Amino acid sequence: MEENAYEDRVARLEAELLALGRVAVAFSGGVDSTVLLHAARHVLGRNEGVAVIADSPSLPRAELADAQRIAEAIDARLVVVRTEEGDDPAYRANAGDRCYFCKAALFRAMEAFAREEAFGALAFGEIVDDWSDHRPGAVAAREFGVVAPLSAAGMTKADESRYAEEHGL
Repeated sequence: MEENAYEDRVARLEAELLALGRVAVAFSGGVDSTVLLHAARHVLGRNEGVAVIADSPSLPRAELADAQRIAEAIDARLVVVRTEEGDDPAYRANAGDRCYFCKAALFRAMEAFAREEAFGALAFGEIVDDWSDHRPGAVAAREFGVVAPLSAAGMTKADESRYAEEHGL
C-alpha cells in the first residue's frame, strides 16, 4: 500500500510541475531543493526547470561550489543572482526571523530573473513535514507567490529520501 502512496505522490509532483510550465527553483543544494530541481529538470527539461541561487556575503563559498556541483551533476541550469540581505537592518538584527529577510531578498531577485526570462512560476522546496515548524522563509514565499510543489504533492522527508536514493542524488 505504501508503495502505491509514494508512487501517487511522485505522480502528483510531476503533474504539479507540468501544470506550472517554466519554473525557477530556489536552490540551495540541500535535499529539498535538489529533489525539486531534479524533478523539474526531469519533467520540464533543462531550460524549463532551472535552479536559482542567491549569492551574497552570507553564503559561504563552499556552499556555492557544492550547489554548482550538484546542479551540474544533474545537468540542470543554475543561475546565480546577487542579493544584499546584509544591507537590511531587519536581517542584521537577527531577531529569530532572519530567514524571512534572506528568502525575501532571494524571491525579489528571482522575480526579476523570472520576468526577464519569461518563467511563469517560482518554486521552493517545502515538504509537508515543514508545516509543523516555524518557517519565516515560508511566510516570505507565500507573500511573493512562490509555490511549493513538493508539499502540494504530499511529499514527506521519507519520500524525498527515497526519491533522492532512487535517482542517485
